[in-house]
Amino acid sequence: MAEKQLRCAAFRLRRPPAGARHRFSLPHLVTPDLIEALDELMPLAPDHLPHEINTIKVFEGSYPDIKQVACFDTAFHRSMPGIAQIYALPGDLQRKGVLRYGFHGLSYEYILGELRKEAGVKASEGCVVVAHLGNEASMVAVKNGRINLFAIVE
Repeated sequence: MAEKQLRCAAFRLRRPPAGARHRFSLPHLVTPDLIEALDELMPLAPDHLPHEINTIKVFEGSYPDIKQVACFDTAFHRSMPGIAQIYALPGDLQRKGVLRYGFHGLSYEYILGELRKEAGVKASEGCVVVAHLGNEASMVAVKNGRINLFAIVE
C-alpha cells in the first residue's frame, strides 16, 4: 500500500464575527494576514476565535509546509435576504455593519448537497426546511437553494 501524505488541512471556524460582514464568506487560505485579521476580531467572538486561531497556529508549528484553509461556518447565511440580515437589530448596530447571521452553515451546505444527490435538483431547490440537531440546534428555511431565514432552537 502506498504511503499517504498530508497535503492540506481545513479548519472550521465557527463564526466570522458579525462586524466582519462579507469579508469571510468564502474559504480562505491561511496566511499571516488572515490570522492578523482574525486576531483583530477576537473580541467579537471570544468564546471561539481564540481556540480556533490557536489550533491553526499549533498545526502550522508542527506542519509548516502544509497548506491550511479556513472555512467559515456562518458563510452560508450571507445569502439571506437583506431584511433577514438586519431584522430585529437596532439601527445603531446596523450602521456599524453588524448583521444577523446563523450557525451550522457547513452542515446545511452538506445536507442540501446530499438532498440534491438523493432527491434531485428540483427537491433541493424547492421550499425546504432543514434542522441541525445535536449539542446545539437550529433550523433554516431554504428556497431556490438559498437561505431565507435562520432560527436557533432552544
